[in-house]
Amino acid sequence: MTRLIKNELNRIYTCKINRISVLLLIMISVIYGFLTVFQDQTITYYEQGIIYGLDAITFEKNLSHGTVEINDDEINKIIDKFQKQTNNINSTDGEAFKTMYSKEMRPYEEVISLIDFTLGGTYMDQYKKILEVKTPINFVELWKDKTNCTAKTQSFKFGYSKGYQRFLKKNMDLFLFMSIMLAICLSKMFSQDKEERMNEIISTTKNRGTNHFVAKVIAGIIISSFYYLLALIPFSIIIFSIYGLAGWDVNVQLGIAPLFPNLLTYGQLLSRAILIGLLASVLMGLLIMFFSKVFLSSSVSVICSIILCFIPNIMISLLNISSSSILRYCFPITMVDVSSVLNFDMTKLLFTLLLFFFLTFILIYDKKRLIQ
Repeated sequence: MTRLIKNELNRIYTCKINRISVLLLIMISVIYGFLTVFQDQTITYYEQGIIYGLDAITFEKNLSHGTVEINDDEINKIIDKFQKQTNNINSTDGEAFKTMYSKEMRPYEEVISLIDFTLGGTYMDQYKKILEVKTPINFVELWKDKTNCTAKTQSFKFGYSKGYQRFLKKNMDLFLFMSIMLAICLSKMFSQDKEERMNEIISTTKNRGTNHFVAKVIAGIIISSFYYLLALIPFSIIIFSIYGLAGWDVNVQLGIAPLFPNLLTYGQLLSRAILIGLLASVLMGLLIMFFSKVFLSSSVSVICSIILCFIPNIMISLLNISSSSILRYCFPITMVDVSSVLNFDMTKLLFTLLLFFFLTFILIYDKKRLIQ
């Protein structure tokens, strides 16, 4: 079996277009990493406007004083300060963003967003609820009631975490690029046997090619994992070498998911995102091999695989499928979305593994179409 797997990997490696796809994937990962940095932007203060790239990153870093615990006392002080500052600059509730981006309040942007969403604010009337609330309030308990959180903590961890946020938000785009390169690589996994007239030879072997098909599936899984890591590593090196590793212990409620009920940290969410991405890449590889087997045409397999990358997002938008819906986990590309990663649980894991074993079973044992 080991020899068969090595043979399959060697067939993939010796194909010129596959080696080109590897180089393209590395280039895309590096370029996209730098684009993420150069396109970064942030508002400095209301009077000064927006800055971009490394200046924006440096500005955000300088606002931070490390990871700190914020409890009800600190949150009430921030609310009082926000209300007083709004009155001082004569802002209406519709112009409260002037207060948000004043020098006094700018460091607390993510805390204020957490407070606003917890109090029932929306993007249409942002910060209005903060101006109306009477302090002191038991904010942490209010947040727990709203989100149905059962944790015993009475505080949140707050600090600079932009590197993790940028990585998580760009992860889906990176997976899209990887999937296209993977489709090019694996599209001939089964169709090549037909092109090289190997089917007749395989059908005469002792077990009618079962070991051969198992070797193909294992080789495909190895290649899928390799392509995902190949896309991930250069991008991660660029992102975290520039943004830094600070913020791994900050709660995801500060920045990316204010009303998420579990107190995950960005370090935990990043680990979850990478593991789910690895699982999604293997599932993507199996689907590409499935297309290669069903159509026995590399060109059709590539087309179907690329369609699979774009259709799920369009379908989810049109049907308004929620972030917790299990339908998101039918497709690898939507599995790696931030909202899907946040809502990933044991039920979704079992569902994904069921798809994994179902596709593996078809690839290995259904030989009616493959051996003619």
